[in-house]
Amino acid sequence: MDIEQRIIRVLSGTGNAADEQAVADFRKENPEEYALIAKVWFEAQPQFQSFDSKEAWEKVQPQVVRPRPVIKRWALASAVVGIAATVLFVILITGLFDQNPPGNWITVTNEDAVQQQVVLPDESEVFLAPGATVSYPPTFSEAQRNIQFEGKGYFDIEKRPEQPFVVRMLNAEVKVLGTSFQIEDNERQTHIAVTSGKVQLSQRLTEEFVYLEKGESGRIQNEEIAKFMTRQKNFDAWHTGYFSFNQAPLDSILLALNTYYGPVFQSDLSSSKPCRLNIQTQAQKPEEIAEIIQLICGLSFSRDNRTITFRK
Repeated sequence: MDIEQRIIRVLSGTGNAADEQAVADFRKENPEEYALIAKVWFEAQPQFQSFDSKEAWEKVQPQVVRPRPVIKRWALASAVVGIAATVLFVILITGLFDQNPPGNWITVTNEDAVQQQVVLPDESEVFLAPGATVSYPPTFSEAQRNIQFEGKGYFDIEKRPEQPFVVRMLNAEVKVLGTSFQIEDNERQTHIAVTSGKVQLSQRLTEEFVYLEKGESGRIQNEEIAKFMTRQKNFDAWHTGYFSFNQAPLDSILLALNTYYGPVFQSDLSSSKPCRLNIQTQAQKPEEIAEIIQLICGLSFSRDNRTITFRK
């Protein structure tokens, strides 16, 4: 099998052990060429589960003009980039997907001010923060459960060792068997914090990865990947409603609470001395939290529809 086909198979996630070894050898000898190929592939990659690379190659091969019998290594990168681009075009046009083409995928964007729960086909749950988006097929393939994600969300994944769960983002990929974790992804960086189980966080361009367990976090930024202990106490409070504040000013507490309750709390105390609080909340009703703050800070509050306003 030509190295071109092997690279396409490995980059698309359909390669076998022999493909991976051959590509690893090529990558070691030609790191710049491989990085260029991977960059073009991942930037152009559509949201699909998998495809038949042999069938795609048979459709593309007649269109590819290559010198025979030898392709020099310095010219191989440009040849493969062209092949990869053509393969992607064929995939998009002919729909060579294992199960569901992207057009059949379900996309949910949270346009509300509070979190939104999405139940996936395997009964896994994704809780979307405002503005977050998840895309997934109506049914998962038997080999792997693939979804696309952007924004901030909390994941509670059903344990299925024989069917890994993969979250793909612009610059990162998270692979799990069954666990709970939070993802915060944007164009600049990807951050993940694990609350149970174990995950693999990968940089899609360089293919570097780290394993993360409960209490650990990982970050990908500027093509670099880092692993560290989770230190922020309230990192998932927007999802759980469990907040812990230590000598925190009232304004910052109200902003944090609003990530869980929506735009409920506000204050009219700009000219007053700031009140600092040591409090913990456990997803109580907004009125109960307002009464705690009223008692500690000596404030009054009023309610107008869903809005609670604190005053002197």
